Amino acid sequence: MPLYEYKCNDCQFEFEELVSFSNEQINCPKCQSQNVSKKISVFASHVSGGNNKSCERKDCGAGFG
Repeated sequence: MPLYEYKCNDCQFEFEELVSFSNEQINCPKCQSQNVSKKISVFASHVSGGNNKSCERKDCGAGFG
C-alpha cells in the first residue's frame, strides 16, 4: 500500500496515510473532516557505494560526503 501525504483544508493539519487501492474516503485524523487534499510529494534518493564524485566535497549541499 502506498503512503500519501495529505493536508486538511479545514484545520490545516498535515498527515500521512497508508492508502489501499480501493477508493476509500480519507478523513483528517485531527478534526475528522473529509475536506482533505493530497499533497505533491518528493522522494529522497541516496547514492550508495561512494562513487558520486560530484558530491565528495563538503560544500556539495546534498547531504553526502
